Amino acid sequence: MKNQRGVTLVELLVTITIMGIISAPIFMLVNNTLQVHKETSIRNQLQHEARFITQYMSEKVRDGALIERAGDTWTLKKGTEVFIRYNNSQKKAYFKDSATVLSNNIVEFNVTDDSLAKKIDVRLSLQNQDQTFTTNTSIYYESRYFGIEN
Repeated sequence: MKNQRGVTLVELLVTITIMGIISAPIFMLVNNTLQVHKETSIRNQLQHEARFITQYMSEKVRDGALIERAGDTWTLKKGTEVFIRYNNSQKKAYFKDSATVLSNNIVEFNVTDDSLAKKIDVRLSLQNQDQTFTTNTSIYYESRYFGIEN
C-alpha cells in the first residue's frame, strides 16, 4: 500500500478551519463596505433632492414668484403658473401643477418670510430609512412684492 493518494480527514478539517478563519474577516469587511456604500448613496440622494428643490425655489422667488397659503398647503407661483405645491398633511411637494411628486421623503418643509431682511427662510428635512438630511436656506429678494402672501 505504498503511494496512496488522498487527503485525510484531519487535513481536510484543518484546511476548512484555516479557510474559515481567513474568510470571516474578509466577509465582514465586504459586508461593512456595502452597508457604508448604501448609507452614503441614500444620503447623497437626499442631498440631491433637497438641493434641487431649494435651488428651484430660489430661482423662482428671484424671478418674482410668490408663496400663497391655503390651510395646510402652500404654493409657489407666479401669476397662474404654479412651480411647487406643498401639502403639509401629506408631507408631499408636487412639481408644477401636476401630480409629479418632487420628493416622497419630506419630514418638514417650512417656509417663512422675513420682510425686514427681504428674505424667505426655507427649512427642508428629508428622511429615507435611518438617514436624515436637513437644509436651511435663505432666499433674498429685491422688493417687498416678492414676499409671502397670506
